[in-house]
Amino acid sequence: MVFTFSLDKYTTKYIPQSQVYRLPGPLRRLLGGYPAAATHDYLIWLEILVASFCGISLLAGVFQNHTVFTSHDANNIIALYAATAILCFNASQVPLAQPRNIFMGHFLSSLIGICIQKLFYLSEGGRSHTWASAGLSVAVASVAMSICNCVHPPAGALAMLPLIDQHVRNMSWWYLPVQLVLLVLIIPVACIFGNVFRRYPVYWWTPAECGLFWRNPEKKGPEEESEESKDLPEAQDSSALPPYVPEQSHPRLAPVASQSSNASRWSHHLKQTESRKTLDEGPSSIVRVPGLRKIEITASEILIPADLDLDDVLLDWLRSMRMELRQLEPDAGASV
Repeated sequence: MVFTFSLDKYTTKYIPQSQVYRLPGPLRRLLGGYPAAATHDYLIWLEILVASFCGISLLAGVFQNHTVFTSHDANNIIALYAATAILCFNASQVPLAQPRNIFMGHFLSSLIGICIQKLFYLSEGGRSHTWASAGLSVAVASVAMSICNCVHPPAGALAMLPLIDQHVRNMSWWYLPVQLVLLVLIIPVACIFGNVFRRYPVYWWTPAECGLFWRNPEKKGPEEESEESKDLPEAQDSSALPPYVPEQSHPRLAPVASQSSNASRWSHHLKQTESRKTLDEGPSSIVRVPGLRKIEITASEILIPADLDLDDVLLDWLRSMRMELRQLEPDAGASV
């Protein structure tokens, strides 16, 4: 199901555009600035083997030696990052494995878990209802990750751990710095090994266009925007829009051997109709076209049928494909 509310709709335009494409070649490759090259499966398996070994060994080595976290039994949490390692090193192309989902998902779930544990342990009755506090912590963390668009399944265990593990309860608020250290260690390992034969991350914040607010010379405040929005007509539901019918009066032209032939043809047709529903803002928008029966992806926009229901994972995948097309343009800047 596609959520009608997305926090990115209100925050992405304020997020600065990624500058990875401006960095020197080696550093750019390390941060996922180059597209993945085709390679053999056994090389990918070898990369996964070495990356998983190095990632978990690094976490275990740091926390099993004498550090500031030694007295807090922080090494008990390392096992939970095995699931994150599987996502990072095996399924590095999916949205659930991107740095934003890993970092925000882990920290947000840990914060919710420790806060609910502190709340329930204010009374004797709360301490005896672990079943309720554990379920509530995971439920709240799941909803919070969905709202913030940073869903990361392994992070659900971090929300539940303060309610069921005495060692974690003894850590108290030290639970949060431990998560930050673990995240700062595992994400660079994923960047180092994930860019040997593949590309990681696919994006750092979102595949959508970022920084539109800062590129607009006339930056308007929220009050000015609200006043202008009153004069605009209300948006129509895509189901109530008339079907998209190409004009029949023009003769059918032969296809031209150009990369932009399909995009030009659809741009001509779309100029003739006003019944389009845009999901994103900016030049990299996703446009719902009534009557369309295929998905058209160009470097500037994505056209999908108006009655096609896509979830966030599929929409992110479409945006990722658009980003791959933009990599083919020499003067195109990478999105965040």
